[in-house]
Amino acid sequence: MAFVNPLSAVRSGRVQLRLAFLAAGFSGALLTTLCVLFDPRWETNDDVAMSMVAHGYGIAAVASPNLVFSNVIWGYLVRLLPSMGGVLGYSIATLLVLYVSSFSIFYFMGKLGIAPWTSFLIACAVLCRPILFPQFTLNAGLLAGASMLALMAYCETRSVLSMIAAAFLLTIAYLIRSQEVGLVLFVALPVMWSRRLHRDRFALRVGAIVLLVIAGAGIWDHFCYSGPAWRHFAALDASRAPFTDFAIAQKIADDPQILSHFRYSRNDVELLGRFFFVDPKIFKPDTLRAMVSSVGTTHFFAGNANAAMDSIRSLLAPEILPIVVLAAITFVLAPSADLLGSWLLFLLALVVMGLFGRGGLLRVDMPIVSLLCLLSIANVSGRSRVGLAKAISSRWRAERLIVACMAATALGTSMYVLLPQARQASQHIAEVQAAAERFPSQIVVAWGAGLEFESLFPLLGDSAKLRSMKIFPLGVFTFAPFSVGAVQEASGRGFVTRIRSADGLLMLATPNVRLLDVWCRERFGGVLKGKILQAAPYVQVDRYWCADR
Repeated sequence: MAFVNPLSAVRSGRVQLRLAFLAAGFSGALLTTLCVLFDPRWETNDDVAMSMVAHGYGIAAVASPNLVFSNVIWGYLVRLLPSMGGVLGYSIATLLVLYVSSFSIFYFMGKLGIAPWTSFLIACAVLCRPILFPQFTLNAGLLAGASMLALMAYCETRSVLSMIAAAFLLTIAYLIRSQEVGLVLFVALPVMWSRRLHRDRFALRVGAIVLLVIAGAGIWDHFCYSGPAWRHFAALDASRAPFTDFAIAQKIADDPQILSHFRYSRNDVELLGRFFFVDPKIFKPDTLRAMVSSVGTTHFFAGNANAAMDSIRSLLAPEILPIVVLAAITFVLAPSADLLGSWLLFLLALVVMGLFGRGGLLRVDMPIVSLLCLLSIANVSGRSRVGLAKAISSRWRAERLIVACMAATALGTSMYVLLPQARQASQHIAEVQAAAERFPSQIVVAWGAGLEFESLFPLLGDSAKLRSMKIFPLGVFTFAPFSVGAVQEASGRGFVTRIRSADGLLMLATPNVRLLDVWCRERFGGVLKGKILQAAPYVQVDRYWCADR
């Protein structure tokens, strides 16, 4: 049995405890500072919609753990969290995820031998944007990336706690957004394979447990969506996705033969591409699936060739470019075949997502670029430790200095881009919320950019009055069982009925009114009429009705 020096073990324990305190203090300070100086704004309206569903306001007639985009277990966990100072559980959960991500990234960078100041600079560069513009896919990617760092730390130290942390982080990330976790694992595969984790019995046992937990969560999620209402929603959702998520609406709208064969107008298809699913004469799932099939796979992918290149070019966006450059420089300092393999898999994934019309999304790409950057820096640190053991101290110091300087440059460049955006977003939130104070008490249809959900209900929003709004959504959740729209449609007071009545319906000002005017003329031979009910900036409410000529 190997002898373990008690004094050495105590010193090691103190070092780890000190690192944990540093990570906890840094994460708390970063999160608090940014939330005090700015008003964090959701990057997309998806999180706002899921918060509404979890807590039963806005577009949701009733509260539900079925968040659609996240696992239902995450929905239950979010609903269990109490509101604090008027801030709802979904936002509290997001803040906790950001804190855990920040702590884990800082802590495991330290475990991998990266100096605290360098860890501080890199973590700030990686985390400031996700804190100021949070998004659930981005959060899941950060947790999954932190899980990979924990696995790297396990490979270096054989620490059981590191392996347990990796399993925990990966499981939570899966519950939040399983697709992003799958992408992170795909890209990280060469690096993890080179560490021979597939030959580590303890790692395999923990991995098996994680797979069982994930499988159980997936089965439970499937069961919770197995009712008749949810099966109906799933069928409708599957038929609309190609039109709204994969850029096929424009291809069909530009093909007169397909339009003629299925007796659709160009306006009909453009409406479908803009989430208009409330007219059963247009939104016919069987017909839509046949239309998609008629496009043909070859034509579909050929039309997205430019989108595939744009997906790769998105890595040059100002928000992500500093981290890409830092990753490239540190890779040059310590090149490795496994990391090169991960980069090639990432570029392949970008091309494939572009071909499917879903490439170039910052919330998808940023966590993976951040992980690749951190892995490159860990490579530099690992080689530096070997160099130090060989007494090549000058090169060790030079590489650490280069990494620290580049990390500071990346942070400064990121802040130059991010801080003006954050200030503008905070000001805009205040303006939109002030305008919404006069929002009518009746149900209002929200379509497209008619209502800026992200500004009206920000991460730290605490207005009970704004949450009393009742919103009929024209979007993904229109026919979800919990939706105000589904309840109205089932009661015979749906969109078509309302807009054809003498009273009409209330609708937020939307850039899609032109399409609605053509729809009224083509569908009913009528004319769209309207008048402004509330002319407040950002929240203009109009009354529309499709009158007979």
